[in-house]
Amino acid sequence: MRSNEGEAGFSLIEILVAIAVIVIVTAAILPSIDEYISFAQGLETQAAISRVRKAMTQAYKDNAMLIDTYTGASIWLNANGSEQFTTNNAVPINDPSAMETGYLGLAKYAGQAANKIAIDGYGRPWMVYVSNLLYGQYQSWTIPYHIIAFVSVKDSGGPQSAEANGVSFNPNTGQLTLPPHAYAAVINGLPIEEKLYRQTLTSLQAVAQAYGTYFTTSYLANQQRSLGLDYFASSDSNDQLNAGDWNSASSIGNSGNGNGPGFPYPGVTGSPLTNNNVGACDVQPAENLAGFANALGLSTESLTSAWGYPIGIGNGPNANSAANTCYGNNRDPSSSNGGLQTPPFTAFIDAWAPGGVLMAVPVVGDY
Repeated sequence: MRSNEGEAGFSLIEILVAIAVIVIVTAAILPSIDEYISFAQGLETQAAISRVRKAMTQAYKDNAMLIDTYTGASIWLNANGSEQFTTNNAVPINDPSAMETGYLGLAKYAGQAANKIAIDGYGRPWMVYVSNLLYGQYQSWTIPYHIIAFVSVKDSGGPQSAEANGVSFNPNTGQLTLPPHAYAAVINGLPIEEKLYRQTLTSLQAVAQAYGTYFTTSYLANQQRSLGLDYFASSDSNDQLNAGDWNSASSIGNSGNGNGPGFPYPGVTGSPLTNNNVGACDVQPAENLAGFANALGLSTESLTSAWGYPIGIGNGPNANSAANTCYGNNRDPSSSNGGLQTPPFTAFIDAWAPGGVLMAVPVVGDY
């Protein structure tokens, strides 16, 4: 009972009622707050998935020659392997070793620090999965490629674990199985490589067309033209014995005579590129391409493959004839193969693809 003297304050019962109301309201609100936080973390994870997918796709395009020459279940973003991704099934929170070194290379593509792009919306490192080297087909060429996946499962209050969260990945097929409430960025190297093959083939065909036009023009412009003369090029210092077989007016020296430096598979010290035992193909070395481009009215950029390496030319005796490593046989008046010494003479436009694959487009002299 309140005092009649008008004293201020609350009774014990009123205080208890107020506390009870606060407890009830708080109990009702807390789940909503938790749900909101979880929802926001899920949205951030989806945004992070988009960023890592975009960055990894571009990194793959720029480093495809290196990535798909390495045969193991690993993706290298630099030549010495200090920036790479490998499968990591369990990634404990705040464990520095859980952050794949590949994020160091991926950071420049993402425009974020490595330790930022390495985590999902829950603040945990991604689970990373990398396939073994897989193989597809583009026209007549066998294409090596990898599949890489970045996975996050809705926060369960502890470290991410593939086994605990129902994630599985088959490294021999690249097949990824996810539970409900999981997020994943899957980068399939096959369509990336197919596009690089397609772009390179288009470049090879354009160069071949320009070289064919050059041959025809050189042949028709010579009033003393002879079917026994190869108008693709002039003789070079390595083939003076056969100088009479070549067009002395040409500014392009022949290649593929077996004595030059050849067209070696792109090599980088300490990287998988040097571990592929591909012999030097008997074609034009890269350092002579500038003169070739000028003679054909091409830019030096047009003589670069989609993988960023020079396009080569085989127009001399025995070009592209290295056993089991190169494509086709050149027809040339100086050929060591008597069956290839008669017209129509040919040349080859070449480009190395990942895994020691040589792409080549023939050019046939138009008489």
